Amino acid sequence: MIFYLILTYRNTIKYLKYWILGVFLSFLEYLPYLISEINNGFYNTKLMFSKGPDTGKIIIAKIQALFLFPTNEMSSHYLRGFNNIIEFWTSAPSYIYGLIFLILNLVFSVYCLINMFYFVFNFRYKGKTDNERTSLEISKFFILSIFITLLCFLIFRFGEGYFHYFYGLFSVCYAPIILFLVQKENFIINTKKIFLLLSIFLILNAAAMFGSIERYVIRFEKDLSLRHSKNIELFLNEHK
Repeated sequence: MIFYLILTYRNTIKYLKYWILGVFLSFLEYLPYLISEINNGFYNTKLMFSKGPDTGKIIIAKIQALFLFPTNEMSSHYLRGFNNIIEFWTSAPSYIYGLIFLILNLVFSVYCLINMFYFVFNFRYKGKTDNERTSLEISKFFILSIFITLLCFLIFRFGEGYFHYFYGLFSVCYAPIILFLVQKENFIINTKKIFLLLSIFLILNAAAMFGSIERYVIRFEKDLSLRHSKNIELFLNEHK
């Protein structure tokens, strides 16, 4: 965001007071956590920058997550690598259905990503509508965010916790898909077969996603939540 504001300094100066107000409001929301960090000796901050065996390495799945977050994959699996991702989908035969839609989503996302790079780096192209120009600007911010994120990681060698702080990019990761849909909006709406096929794909994909979320919660989150609940209960009982 800082680099983007520097590069677009004319609009930054124009809307500076609104940026300052936004930073101030964000600080107020962050204040309770900051107070907590001061009281516990900046425990979470130290943990974020802690070094581990994978520090300094860039796992391919993590880079892929930055570019293609809006797929059917569960984000926690990126930290464990490609084999763990495949195992999640193939360990039960019925979930191969979800793997098929994961692959279809990846193919579609890659196509949208290539399309985005083509138009963003075609400096003569300015967009035909206001929506397309806005989508192109969001795409530029997205590309800049990826570049700065990887550059900072290579320079500063962040600890194991760094990946979790990329989640702020999640909504921006939809930029390639949004740009594609904005550009093809009239074609999709006016072509009944394409519109129907896209609608069916979205419905079937939603069904696949629902099944994978349920399985993920039962397999990974349920036991963890129970353990956390027991630890909280134990802590409260000890500090009555």
